[in-house]
Amino acid sequence: TELLADLAAVYTSDMKEPQKAKSIYQESVRICQALDNPHSLIQAYCNLGAIYNRLGAYDSALYFLKEGMRIGKPLEEQGKENLSEIYNNIGNTYYYQKKYEASIAWFRLNYRHDLTSHLPSHLADLWVDALNMADSYSEEGAYDSAAKYGELSLRLAVEQDARSKQSDSYQILSALARHRGDYKKAFEYQSKWYALDTALVNSETYKSIAELEQKYMARKRENEKLVLQAEIAQQKCHNRSV
Repeated sequence: TELLADLAAVYTSDMKEPQKAKSIYQESVRICQALDNPHSLIQAYCNLGAIYNRLGAYDSALYFLKEGMRIGKPLEEQGKENLSEIYNNIGNTYYYQKKYEASIAWFRLNYRHDLTSHLPSHLADLWVDALNMADSYSEEGAYDSAAKYGELSLRLAVEQDARSKQSDSYQILSALARHRGDYKKAFEYQSKWYALDTALVNSETYKSIAELEQKYMARKRENEKLVLQAEIAQQKCHNRSV
């Protein structure tokens, strides 16, 4: 099932083919049901719900996410399962449906859990929670709450020295400032967002160029080696014919 999940992730992220990913996750659900593996089945339902969100099939997304929650809730109460990813995806479903009050309730559930978490991903998880709440509050029109969590998400991103997270936080803060009619602040945040985003894109571009250059040099060295071998062979042939 892990192999199927990895394959589906490639179709989702790299190849942008969520329909194929959906078929793979459906197969993963069938396998997990047959194997009677609750942990893997919960993850499979979570993945399938996320794909249905991407496809805009929100009723289906909620059905599978709540199935995962139904199976996982007793295990979570025993401390054997973490359902934060399911809760986050349910929050996303309501956000996409523009049911912001419902989405905030699910994001806040994760936020409260992550405040007391001792996982290594503690700060990264809190950043996601804060960003999601800032976005939902902003769309709902609760601008003071949106600003509180937007600024928190930025502080957490800076604390982690995570430039991509800082870029996303500035994007949310810029949108919030536009909602409030503070176009000067919106422009300031947007400029910081673009500066970071461009730097990140350039960084990836330079990385790709470096990788291509390495491949080119390796191919060039291989070609030079083949030419040299051909010259040596030709010289040997010439020597034998003299």
